[in-house]
Amino acid sequence: MSPRILSVAVLAAMVALTGLNAQNNAGAAGPTAAQRAAVEADAEQSARLQARRYQIWAARLDSALTDADKAELEETARAVRAIEAKYEARGMLELSVDLRNRTRERVVALAGPAWNRLLLERFPMPEQVRRDYTDPLRAAAALEVLYYEFALGRTLRPPRTREMDARDAAYRAAVAEIVATQAPDGVDSPAGRAFAEGAVRLAASSAFKREVLGRYVPLFASWVRDDPTPAGLPVPHLAGLDALIFRPVGTFAGEPLFLGHVALPALAVLTLLGVVVIPLRRARRAGRRHNASRAPGSGTADRVLDLPVELQVLDLPGRMYPELTVTSGIVMEKEGWTETTTTYSSTAPTQHHGGSTSVSTTTTKKDRLWVRTTSGDEQPWTVTGDVFQARAGHPVTWVAARLRQDSQTVCMIFNHATGRFYEKPWITLAHRGAFGTFVLALIWVALCGLAAAWLEWRLFQTTILVQAPALLAALGLVVWVPLARALVRRPRQRAWETRYRPQLLAWLQLVGGAIPPAVAGVPPPLSRAD
Repeated sequence: MSPRILSVAVLAAMVALTGLNAQNNAGAAGPTAAQRAAVEADAEQSARLQARRYQIWAARLDSALTDADKAELEETARAVRAIEAKYEARGMLELSVDLRNRTRERVVALAGPAWNRLLLERFPMPEQVRRDYTDPLRAAAALEVLYYEFALGRTLRPPRTREMDARDAAYRAAVAEIVATQAPDGVDSPAGRAFAEGAVRLAASSAFKREVLGRYVPLFASWVRDDPTPAGLPVPHLAGLDALIFRPVGTFAGEPLFLGHVALPALAVLTLLGVVVIPLRRARRAGRRHNASRAPGSGTADRVLDLPVELQVLDLPGRMYPELTVTSGIVMEKEGWTETTTTYSSTAPTQHHGGSTSVSTTTTKKDRLWVRTTSGDEQPWTVTGDVFQARAGHPVTWVAARLRQDSQTVCMIFNHATGRFYEKPWITLAHRGAFGTFVLALIWVALCGLAAAWLEWRLFQTTILVQAPALLAALGLVVWVPLARALVRRPRQRAWETRYRPQLLAWLQLVGGAIPPAVAGVPPPLSRAD
């Protein structure tokens, strides 16, 4: 096809389309004056029918519609539908739109002022809602329900009245204020979003809508449709844990009280008890696990070098019964050495400062005493830190506590020649294990906190009430665990220092002369094996 022929074809098509559009425009001329007059008459009639609907509603705001009311409303709806059907024919779209707009204007003029004035009187101010619903979440949800019904669902507004806008703004401001008080970190924080979402979810519950509207505008409550699925507060046919959580147990401040409401503070008390009791109980058990297999005062003392009966098994507070053992002998030889520990620490270089390396050295003195005991064997006694002085020929006594499956830890080393002694904090050592107690108590807090958070979410769709107490409980364990161990350990330490240690020192001073002198000679080589 040549370019000339193609141009002629395009020009012919454009002319044909132009003619078709002109024909359509000529056929779709604007409505005539008669049609406009008919629309005005039909709009007036439809408006009066619809205004009657608002009159019926206004007469039944405190109750529900009667059968006669429903029949009249149905007849009114059919009459309005019949008027609108006349303008549904093809080519009458503009007239149909005009009819609806004019009808709306006339309904607003006929019924709007009286209806909206009535709703301004019946819908409560936010202050009244806050007094009726003391729980913040329920108050916010109630305001959401009222705002929706007032602003979008049931009002018939003249164009932009200040009174209606002010009530809308008051509801929205009240909701924002409640959310702000429940979320100190801001409405956009996780706590703020969780609270707002919980309020919206509760406001969407049909049961809650009926509760709120039934309090203020009972007629509107009868119009609420059931939820397709349960949401927010319980609706009929709940099962499983929800049925248990939302089981009514009474009322509080005029509002229903569910079993979940009682269980939530019970969980808080249980958490607090665990936080307090677990560290105390484990601290007491830390000493008891070293208890002797026999009761205090049930032993014997056949020899002079045997501990007195009252010192063999101590009776410390909190039912702690540690067993003491004693070994006496003569120092045959003394060995001394030092152990050096070097620690290196370095810092990385920066833009303004070069890197550095620091070296710290710790030197510890240790002594090994070779002791020929009264039973005839030789034992190496190692003392760390230059805390006990002795030399060859000195009679010495080693007092130990039997801790943990027959293992022993030194309590006291006494030099009968000089009258000096070294005492080790053995009761403190018997109460080690604070980290395990902290972990166990933290697990308890975590489990109770998760249970409380889940329960709060089911009740209020938020976890604001649980977050701060659970965090405080976890942080409080850092202080309480060592404090609880100190509260348990100090009475035991005090009983040792005031009752048993003086008796032990008095006995040690008496038995020094009963230790037989060592046999001359060099200890056998096998006894030097370490």
